[in-house]
Amino acid sequence: MSEYQSYEFQALHRPLGEADREALRALSGRVRITATSFTNHYQWGDFKGDPRQLMERWFDLHLYVTNWGTRRLMMRLPRRLVERRLLAAFLGKVDWVTVRERDEHLIIDMWRENDEEEYEDWDDGSGWLDALAQRGAAVWAEVETEIARRNAAGYDGAAVPLSDLRAIAAEEGTEADFTRRLAAIRDRHARKQRFLERLNGLEGGRRAG
Repeated sequence: MSEYQSYEFQALHRPLGEADREALRALSGRVRITATSFTNHYQWGDFKGDPRQLMERWFDLHLYVTNWGTRRLMMRLPRRLVERRLLAAFLGKVDWVTVRERDEHLIIDMWRENDEEEYEDWDDGSGWLDALAQRGAAVWAEVETEIARRNAAGYDGAAVPLSDLRAIAAEEGTEADFTRRLAAIRDRHARKQRFLERLNGLEGGRRAG
């Protein structure tokens, strides 16, 4: 079986402009570029760009997959949203990982090798980044699940991701949508006084900050 490599990048917070796309096209003649993604597949040759530089300049997610077992995932996250001391438990099961700072971001770079993967069973990674990029929608469902527990732990479990979603909305300029969805949650759970008190404390902390 011939060798296969897949390089995929996604921009979550800032669409690519025409100048950005022209710069990226210069890296490969077989690339597929949209306003938010860069995808390239190789069955011979190799990618001329440096994924680290592309992440620093344009993208928030990168996935590299080969049919000989290499997997690489890179994520660019706002530093203020990451508790670095908590990363060790999350990253401990990969073969190789680095975390580096770039301006206001952290870039997490993870590798894993699986030399024993069978060719007939391997997955070329299609759609993996799309699923990861859509994770934000699932967080709102998790908030509702935590509220439904009707106890202090559940209300705390809802408040933490709400705080993260609010910070992301501020960065992406989607605060109006966040405010609308939060108001809908308030209305649906207007009788849960302890939850509303927890929510008020969260919003009070924002004003104090």
